Amino acid sequence: MSEKTNSGEKHQISKKNRSSSFPIRHLFYIFVATTITFTQQKYNKIMRIQIINGPNLNLLGIREPEIYGKRAWTDYLKELRQRFPKVRIDYYQSNLEGEIINKIQEVGFDRDGIILNAGAYTHTSIAILDALKSVSTPTVEVHISNVYQREDFRRRSIISPGCIGFVGGFGLDSYRLAIEALIDKAAESHTEE
Repeated sequence: MSEKTNSGEKHQISKKNRSSSFPIRHLFYIFVATTITFTQQKYNKIMRIQIINGPNLNLLGIREPEIYGKRAWTDYLKELRQRFPKVRIDYYQSNLEGEIINKIQEVGFDRDGIILNAGAYTHTSIAILDALKSVSTPTVEVHISNVYQREDFRRRSIISPGCIGFVGGFGLDSYRLAIEALIDKAAESHTEE
């Protein structure tokens, strides 16, 4: 294709030159730059995630190491905090159902996520389910062991309907996977706004 210039001369315009001057290409660059900026802003924001562990999880590293591993929770928590420097990871553990409910209510409106390993209360506590349904913070249910390879009573979770997802069977790494899921969920929500 040729085009006349102001002086009346003709010169060739290649397909490449035509497409680079087309306004849609500029819109594409604006879209990509905006998307990258929003994604970076979400990941640069300090997220606050609350981990809540239920009964007997204060004995990690000691209790049934063939199921729960030999690693102490305090060592693993340090590693999680180093791995996710842009996530403020708060930790709470209680053997008492009412205290777990109090903590869910305390943090359930101002955190970016809750990771809950309710231990045995997973299979029995309608009250914890009700607490999860009463708050706005998204919760991920976590289990260290694969509950579906254990006793029948462990295969039923009462609290799952109050959670956005479930991670289990990956040892302590289940907590890392839950954090990554909450980060991804927050980024998704941010791009949908």
